[in-house]
Amino acid sequence: MQCHAKGQGLAIDFLFAAMIFLLLLNAALNVWSNEAGFVQKEYLLSELENKASPAIDLLVRTNGEPPDWEERDINQTKIIGLAKSDRVLEPDKVRLFAQWGSAFWSVDYNKLKEKMFLSYDFYFKLSDETGTVIEETEKPPATFLGKVWSVNVKRIVKYGEGAGIVELTLYHPR
Repeated sequence: MQCHAKGQGLAIDFLFAAMIFLLLLNAALNVWSNEAGFVQKEYLLSELENKASPAIDLLVRTNGEPPDWEERDINQTKIIGLAKSDRVLEPDKVRLFAQWGSAFWSVDYNKLKEKMFLSYDFYFKLSDETGTVIEETEKPPATFLGKVWSVNVKRIVKYGEGAGIVELTLYHPR
């Protein structure tokens, strides 16, 4: 009889050890999964940052191609630029840009992204030095669901008689 009890004790020890092993394995896999998600998020945010900075610089430092693109159809525009000169914005260009960017589901919005060399949805805002919004585009619908990662870049510009702050936010769905 004692021999039989030893066999049962061994089986219980084995099950206990297997249960502890599976718990530790599960914990290790959860940590690994979380770290992989963190690395992926950091990579995507870095990619967004690498796209946002050149895009906002193109907007605030150049007048676009052709330079009078605001007087043409979007299909005739190659590059969108909002400046008269470096960081001095032209009101007509800013107004038209905000108008095209506010029709989120339109062809104009998608062409605008193309002319800015972006594949991500964006939000643009121009504010004066007090924070009052002068012009802005519509926020992409995904932002209202909160299921996006985003990067925001800002530049100080001259607009009209005063200073302004241009913000460009790029979004990536989660």
